[in-house]
Amino acid sequence: MGRFVAAAASFVLLAAGCASAPGEPPAEPPSASPAAPAQAAGETPSPAPGPSPVPGAFEPSGLREDFKAFKEAKEAWRAARTEDARREARARLDGRTADLLAKWSGRAIPAQERQYWGTILREGGRLDDAAAAYRSYLAVADPASPNAVNSTTALVGCLVDAGDFDGAAAELALAAGTIYADLPEDRASAETALAYGLMRAGRLEEAAARFGMLMDLGPGDPESAILGVDCLLRTGRTDAAARLAAAAAARFAGGKAGERMELLVDQVALVGRPSPGFGAARWWKGGGPAPSEDDLRGKVVVVFSWNMQAQWAKWFFERLRRLHDDYAPRGVVVVGISRLHRFDPVRMEVDESMSEEAELMFYDAWTREYGVDHPLAVGDRDGILMAAWAARVVPMFVVVGKDGNVAYVRTGKEEEHFGILREVLDRELAR
Repeated sequence: MGRFVAAAASFVLLAAGCASAPGEPPAEPPSASPAAPAQAAGETPSPAPGPSPVPGAFEPSGLREDFKAFKEAKEAWRAARTEDARREARARLDGRTADLLAKWSGRAIPAQERQYWGTILREGGRLDDAAAAYRSYLAVADPASPNAVNSTTALVGCLVDAGDFDGAAAELALAAGTIYADLPEDRASAETALAYGLMRAGRLEEAAARFGMLMDLGPGDPESAILGVDCLLRTGRTDAAARLAAAAAARFAGGKAGERMELLVDQVALVGRPSPGFGAARWWKGGGPAPSEDDLRGKVVVVFSWNMQAQWAKWFFERLRRLHDDYAPRGVVVVGISRLHRFDPVRMEVDESMSEEAELMFYDAWTREYGVDHPLAVGDRDGILMAAWAARVVPMFVVVGKDGNVAYVRTGKEEEHFGILREVLDRELAR
């Protein structure tokens, strides 16, 4: 699933669980080809040693050397694992970008170096200029070179950033049989950038079609199935989402990917069915009493899976608290579900000798630390509570409509994911 590192991180029913890398930056999906290391969509490779890919001599401008520092700042931002570290790395990257834009704007840059300039321009938000720079480079580059491949992917990503989805699709159509002819993974990187752009622009059916195609392009990627299913669920096409999930389970049978696709099938199967309820909860923590059936009747309910092991808990619960504060006055009920699993949050490891009483004390301290003011259901170590909600990954959200039936299922922890959750809540409240 290397193309979808972030993201980005990413999307509904994202495969991220508590064991995944926390706080990853928003997705700029990387691609890889046998000839070059993975590059993010819209980004050029590191300046390579040796001669220029373009025949004939040219006079270097010095931009290539400056680009190295820019790329180091970009990589540091990508490598940051917590949100605080990401903010700091982002500030350094923005400063480096501004310095280079000020230094190089208006100066003559050889066409052979304009892929570097295009990347800096794109980072600075000058998308039209960036697209022109990439095209200028591609006009003189060897089309078989890794730099030409990555610059084509960068051009597609730049057009997507600018909202020119038709232009990006046209570039992809041209490159599919030429530059990407024998490089399905590189093509998949560019296709992924377009699919993400369509999804974020609300063109969900088009995005779902792209993600469905990506599932089978080259070696395929199960993450594309997860994202495609989300797009279909958001458009109310539950049957189509179920078919795509089933196809993904058959396509990626076996191993961890197969397990994740089986879970995807189970999660989609919840939609349209009555809420599983909280009968398997043995303890209630957090704020407020355990909700009764009367408390939930006729209400929109958000159920989320969680545990103490997750390093992203601080930012996740900050976002969840804001959502609770905004939607509780409108009648939305928020309930968390978890289970005991002998985890010691002080040592950050499983302690097989831990008693139920000791672990429940940790839950009390944990909920105080994060200021949790909504009820949290805790199930026994048998996992029955979590299984009822198909909550084998965390965090996962389930939205239950006013009629008591499950309306939506997703995973994710970033601001973008919460934005989609709010979209679904607004829709359900309006019904």
